[in-house]
Amino acid sequence: LTAGGNSVPFSIASGSSQTTANIHLPSDSALADPQTVRLSANTVSPVPSDVGGHFCNGDINNTTACDMSVYKAGFLFDVPHLTAATASATINVSAVRSSDSATCVPLFQNVTRTVAFWGEYQNPASGTLPLKVNGSDIETTATPAYTSTFSLVFNGSGTAPLTSVQYNDVGLMQLNARYVGSTGNTPPDGGM
Repeated sequence: LTAGGNSVPFSIASGSSQTTANIHLPSDSALADPQTVRLSANTVSPVPSDVGGHFCNGDINNTTACDMSVYKAGFLFDVPHLTAATASATINVSAVRSSDSATCVPLFQNVTRTVAFWGEYQNPASGTLPLKVNGSDIETTATPAYTSTFSLVFNGSGTAPLTSVQYNDVGLMQLNARYVGSTGNTPPDGGM
């Protein structure tokens, strides 16, 4: 099964007429929402003899019936003003559609996802102390390597808690989050 540049193998058990396959539908942050991704199936064997092709929503493969609308997604959270060296209360992180902040439930409902966090110095523009998330130092750079990751447990509403955010200096910091879906980072129960 292919969708954009992503593909996953699948098989239909002998005696069955269907199966379920999970695949990420990619989006391009430079394009406007919604974006269209076409699903297709390649090298199906044996080829279904009754129609001579593969089906997608009742139509032959590689037609507009196989098109899916996808949206860019992001995280919405609000870190309150903090006193230096004092941890915040719990902060909720919501997975949302970037265009209108609608909850991104299909991918982030009742699942655990690995999310990268990094901080950026805003005022002053540089510093020496890192931002802390859930008690751990995170990257503080404008070009992060996305190595400061946390497993967040998202509830049925697509929201997950951060237990705390802390900065042991004074100044304005920006907290950023990034999720990259992959086979290893998306269990089979949460594919889109």
